[in-house]
Amino acid sequence: MTRWAAVSLILLVCMSASHADTTRVAEGDARGWWTSEGSPYMVAGHLQIIGRDTLHIGPGVEVFFTGPYRVYVYGVLEVSASRE
Repeated sequence: MTRWAAVSLILLVCMSASHADTTRVAEGDARGWWTSEGSPYMVAGHLQIIGRDTLHIGPGVEVFFTGPYRVYVYGVLEVSASRE
């Protein structure tokens, strides 16, 4: 195996392992609890919180958007922050 192929394989394995605990969130309605155990959350589409629904985002949770998406809040968005 060439050196380039070996380095590529190692990088691929490391990147896969780093995203193993990622929670992927698809476009659509959002509600419930996002906790640090499911963090980070990768959002791939517009989200909406509608009606009487509530999305709670707990302390220590990281949320990343994979593109220029928006969160439309027509319900309740509750975020508990931490200093980190």
